[in-house]
Amino acid sequence: MPYHLMKPYLYLFVIILLTISLSSNLSAQENPLAEKLAGELQTLAKNSPSELAYIQTNKNIYETGEDLWFKTYLLNVQYFVPSPLSKTLYLQMFNENTKQIVWQEKYEIQNGFADGHVFLQDTLPEGSYFLVAFTQHSLFNDSSDLKTVRKIEVRKDMKPRPPITVKGKIKPNEKQPIQFSTFPEGGNLISGIQNKLAFKAVSQQGMPTDVQGTLFEDTIPLVQFKSVHAGMGSLTFTPLAGKKYWIRLSEPVTDSIFLLPLVYPQGITLHLNGKDKESLEFRVSQNSSFAKQKVYLRGQIRGIVYCIATGTLDKELKIKIPLKEFPSQGIAEFTLFSDSLVPVAERLVYINPEKKLTIEAHLDKDRYETRGKAILKIKVTDENDQPVVANLGVNVYDKLYHNPADPENILSHCFLSSQLKGRIYDPAYYFDNKNKDREEALDLLLLTQGWRRYVWGEAALQAKHNKNRPVIFDSIRGEVHATRRPKKVKGIEQFVMAFNPDKNDSKDLVMSDSAGKFAVAPLHLKLCQGGYVYLKPMAPEEFRPHISIADPFRVINGITKIKEVNYPLPALIVPKADELFNPIVEGHNAVKLAEVTVKGRGVATFRDKYIGHLDSLAKFEVTHDYVGIPCNTLNCPFHKTDRSKKPIDGKNYNVCLGKSGEILGPDWPNNYYFGDMTITYHNPNQHFTEEELLERYNLSRLKAYYVHREFYQPNYDKDPGDIQIPDFRNTLLWQPNVITDQKGEATLEFFCSDINTGFVGKIEGVSGEGLLGSKEFDFFVVKRKIANPLK
Repeated sequence: MPYHLMKPYLYLFVIILLTISLSSNLSAQENPLAEKLAGELQTLAKNSPSELAYIQTNKNIYETGEDLWFKTYLLNVQYFVPSPLSKTLYLQMFNENTKQIVWQEKYEIQNGFADGHVFLQDTLPEGSYFLVAFTQHSLFNDSSDLKTVRKIEVRKDMKPRPPITVKGKIKPNEKQPIQFSTFPEGGNLISGIQNKLAFKAVSQQGMPTDVQGTLFEDTIPLVQFKSVHAGMGSLTFTPLAGKKYWIRLSEPVTDSIFLLPLVYPQGITLHLNGKDKESLEFRVSQNSSFAKQKVYLRGQIRGIVYCIATGTLDKELKIKIPLKEFPSQGIAEFTLFSDSLVPVAERLVYINPEKKLTIEAHLDKDRYETRGKAILKIKVTDENDQPVVANLGVNVYDKLYHNPADPENILSHCFLSSQLKGRIYDPAYYFDNKNKDREEALDLLLLTQGWRRYVWGEAALQAKHNKNRPVIFDSIRGEVHATRRPKKVKGIEQFVMAFNPDKNDSKDLVMSDSAGKFAVAPLHLKLCQGGYVYLKPMAPEEFRPHISIADPFRVINGITKIKEVNYPLPALIVPKADELFNPIVEGHNAVKLAEVTVKGRGVATFRDKYIGHLDSLAKFEVTHDYVGIPCNTLNCPFHKTDRSKKPIDGKNYNVCLGKSGEILGPDWPNNYYFGDMTITYHNPNQHFTEEELLERYNLSRLKAYYVHREFYQPNYDKDPGDIQIPDFRNTLLWQPNVITDQKGEATLEFFCSDINTGFVGKIEGVSGEGLLGSKEFDFFVVKRKIANPLK
């Protein structure tokens, strides 16, 4: 049967009649129904956040007391190009089990990228932690899961903790029940039409379970089946209305039976008939009782409609979709509509997996000596083997700190985990070229996990209606208001001074609106990076102006309490024998201690210098002590005049003594004498808290962007260092912003430490065209050979 194919071009649709002998172009106005199908979906797509974030870290496993280095990619949610929208990254880290927040800071975003570090306190309990990123354009107050997540492990020491399961066939536990679900292709089982039925089996913990079983029609065995990947599989049969279809499993053996969905006596099915690199072929079928009708097949990726095919369906219609209509890889949703534009079936298909960055990593050696120099050459190309300018994050670290069970990389996160609801088991499997069955397995995943769970489906987008408003912002919002207003004054123009004397000398006046609301811009957060932005209301004191600041993290905490963390399920693996040992550190006589505890006593100090200045100023204002002039005697009874001055903390002064030898204060008795004695002055008044100081001087403050510093890398060519001082670095290289040249190339150098063991390298990145890529490599470091000076 002939059918029409329509595709978007400059927001219009061009209809192409695909027949052997005829080709004609028609305007979109002649096909208002097709335009409506496309326009409605793309309007709904605006309900989604416009940014997707991905977090890359310098390794997977950390010890307490270390720095965690990270890079966040902020990508356009539909095209995956770097997003220029957000300027402020809100980063939080919390314990997976207790949900206790152990870190929250703001970081600057530049042209769609942010990088920095997180300090892991020595007091952190061991366990799993989630690192979560938020921006103005990625967080809405809706019911979606938290997807911008990186899971890490924190340990007190690096004693081996191997898992007890093995990657490969997943044996069911016969003592525990399993969840077994079936999913008809297209959505429904239709009587008299051959149907494809996918199935999935998981444990109560959500881990996949291999199964075998039989499909029955009433009491007659119809089809035997078994799972082929991660508890998933499929079977084909022709159901009939009025018959009862059910499944019994033979592995694991269970008394339970699993009923199939209702078989509809009438309806339309959508089946993926074939797929290659050039095109997709769908078969559309309906019962003979249905009259001929016009049907529409809409194809979209991430809310962008790329084609609409239309044709007349009698009993069966085959539709071929050229993949050249889709410019990127990813999950494509094909929805079949009746002649009245009612959706009757849908199918998810993964297309164009070859459209990605191919990253090559070449080291100048396969094996290095401790403290040896390594040269890493990187080459990046596209699917046509053409060089690509790309922004890459590169890290090299000790294999002991590598978690091979971590299921996420930039490809799996952007193309899969963030696109489907629920937790996916080992999504990185589907992007590893070593897995020959990955395309078949991915199709099963979309038939089961993806069934009505595509985040860009119409139902999911409609659920976000009226919830597409930002809840946090690049700027920090506040309000200044008068707590007292004289009767004769109707209104005042309010300003707020933003400053930090420790960071720069600039003082900016920020104007509020008529309601007293104002915003501290990202520029202020950048200028005061590593410190605070201080705010002072500039209204006359008679109004007693006061500032209140909205804390974005309080808003974030309120929203995240109702959101689930959607982090993929890890692959079940066991490390190789050489991965079960601690790294070997040689070349010196040092001993690495597992833990050192230092205890001591001291007085509270202010980390912020400006607060320290306010503390001194407050003490100066409230003290009654004075210094006599010209005798330089503390609280001198003869020289308390207008020329007297306030004593300064830490300075030495002469003192007067009472008859019992006590040092006199400002209220001296009748009997006293001058002693030959000096003291170092300390203000006797109580210490002010930071909150008391801010209130005293009517100040407010907020944290600026967290301090940015460079990752330390020694250069043993320039400075060989002392061989007796051990180099314990387990991360050898962290370069979050590597830009390849016009040839797609970049060269990096780094030096090995004193750890002689296996090391892992990882490169991830994105191009300006939205191509993504990931690459891992490894090498070994051996003990350096030291020449014998006697030979």
